[in-house]
Amino acid sequence: MIYIFVDANVLLSFYAYTSDDIAQLEKLVQEVKAGNVKLLVSDQLKSEVWRNREAKIAETIKNFYSDKDVGQFPNVVQAYPEFQQINAAAASYKTLRAVIRKKLDQDIKDKTLPADKILSEMLTVGVTETTTEIIEAARNRVDRGNPPGKKGSLGDAINWEHLLKHCPINTDVYFVTNDKDYMSPVDQSRFSQFLIDEWREANGGEVFFFRSLRELLKQVIPQIELSAALAEVDWSWADEDDEIRPVEFPETVLQHLHERREINPVEEAVSNLEGSASFRGTHASIERMPDVRLLHPDQIKRLFRAAVQNSQIYSIATDDDVSVFFKNLYQTWGELIDPEVKEEFEASYM
Repeated sequence: MIYIFVDANVLLSFYAYTSDDIAQLEKLVQEVKAGNVKLLVSDQLKSEVWRNREAKIAETIKNFYSDKDVGQFPNVVQAYPEFQQINAAAASYKTLRAVIRKKLDQDIKDKTLPADKILSEMLTVGVTETTTEIIEAARNRVDRGNPPGKKGSLGDAINWEHLLKHCPINTDVYFVTNDKDYMSPVDQSRFSQFLIDEWREANGGEVFFFRSLRELLKQVIPQIELSAALAEVDWSWADEDDEIRPVEFPETVLQHLHERREINPVEEAVSNLEGSASFRGTHASIERMPDVRLLHPDQIKRLFRAAVQNSQIYSIATDDDVSVFFKNLYQTWGELIDPEVKEEFEASYM
């Protein structure tokens, strides 16, 4: 089971013009329904989304509702023959906008926007209650100056305390937020080290940080697909002493999968990145890379080596996606890097 927390600022972004779209939410809901994902939803999170819904919508549609500059033309352009076409187009735009606005106003009132429908589905599954105990723990956290959150605001602290209280022991949490209160002040591509350490000590699991739902899904979906493929394999051939885990399965498992012509998305992704022949190919390969915990030690070593030997990778080491991926790889599997490439890798990526 994959445990996922999606912060209110990410959910509310689906009312705005962002790179994500409703299809991303639908993918996540489908995985929840299939039993592959457990969404971590508190009544605090639910309240945050619905409380801020209209403000986010108002921010999003402000320019669409504005009449500024629409149909207002300087006299000097009216002498041109094309002006009549422009004027007619502007009038048509106003008419169609009025039609859309009427429908939009009704959908906002009825909570039937596409985002409303999918969020309603997401925010009714396994909602946990904010108890007095959680509120006091959150208040104590803020009073002591511990993240997340700011003085006078308990929302983020309450959500974090919910996770500490309601997640099973040794749970890895996939945390999606664009809130700086959860991020490292040193590097905002990383989660707060204080919160990572707290989670490890209190729960025993790890926190995996994502800035967008799209970024999460491109990592998690391949993991789900691989787990499903592995689940269909007949493991009776394996020695009882073999420890077979999705995060570090032996080469014999990979060989068996290939013999059965099973798709192995992890090896395919590693090979594509390792052999990238262009900057575009590097970016595309990183976009398709699964969670680094799925990598075999040999694959990890190959990627570290490719990072310093393949010019189509190291030449763009400072690009956001390349930098974040290899920093994450190093922070998770740094002990596996070959000594002869370690110094060069750290100089380029860390």
